[in-house]
Amino acid sequence: MPPNYMAKIYEVNGQTYLEAHAGDVEFVDMMLNKLGRNAAFVETDKDWELIGDLIRWFIYRFPEESKEFKESLSMIRNTRANEKGYSKTKEIKYIAILPPRFLRIFQKFYPLQELNKSFMAKFLKKFPLFKIADR
Repeated sequence: MPPNYMAKIYEVNGQTYLEAHAGDVEFVDMMLNKLGRNAAFVETDKDWELIGDLIRWFIYRFPEESKEFKESLSMIRNTRANEKGYSKTKEIKYIAILPPRFLRIFQKFYPLQELNKSFMAKFLKKFPLFKIADR
């Protein structure tokens, strides 16, 4: 991947604009070509491969944000959840945490995919980095 990725999203008078380094645009085009279709849901092995590529790209493209995410994940695991993911009051079960920017990127590729229990179970089995419970 090119080392000088840069993308900026901003809003002016309710209109959203994107300024992207050519490398970002090329990466997105490459991922869409890899997918080979307009996807709304994660359905195939190619979809899961693409998600893995997006995670690797996110970590490469946003190293500071990735580092902060890993630190916050560790803090949440140690302070808010027991080994099964339950809060101290057992009212909340923490299952996973996703970096907000990664979630927005994911939703651009799969806009209708719900992050429900069934999907998250598959996601966490493939990408345990994001797992809080049952570690």
